[in-house]
Amino acid sequence: MKLSAHFSRSEMTTTQSGIENRPTLEAWINMTRLCCDVLEPLRATVGALRVNSGYRSPAVNKSIGGANKSAHTYGRAADVVPLARDVSALDIMAALDGIPFDKAIFEYRGRSPWIHVQIRNVNRAPRGVLLMSLSAGSFEKFNPQDPRLEEFKQ
Repeated sequence: MKLSAHFSRSEMTTTQSGIENRPTLEAWINMTRLCCDVLEPLRATVGALRVNSGYRSPAVNKSIGGANKSAHTYGRAADVVPLARDVSALDIMAALDGIPFDKAIFEYRGRSPWIHVQIRNVNRAPRGVLLMSLSAGSFEKFNPQDPRLEEFKQ
């Protein structure tokens, strides 16, 4: 079943942990908003995206070392990568302009970078915060001119 035109329920809830990952009704609603309001417009700009992590039950989140109040546990976040070879994670960050997201983080842990993108509660306006995290637990304002990002430019 689909949450939006291009994003399915299963891709937003699949986990490799082996732990039950059953969303609440509120999480399903949030995932639908995330897919319709952020991921679909992003996909329209950069092409197909793979969701590496969407909803995480509190148990799944804890098992992978996620933040205690992670937006993933509320269905308000997804970690995505582009599927097209000529599109980079940096292209995704640039394509967020004009999309009503709350926070996006360019993340890298030694393999391939990904983008964490999230929305806020429905009654709060999105902030459009751009961050980068090049090592676990370290977050700073995203700067596309940062020389550490050169290796990720195509």
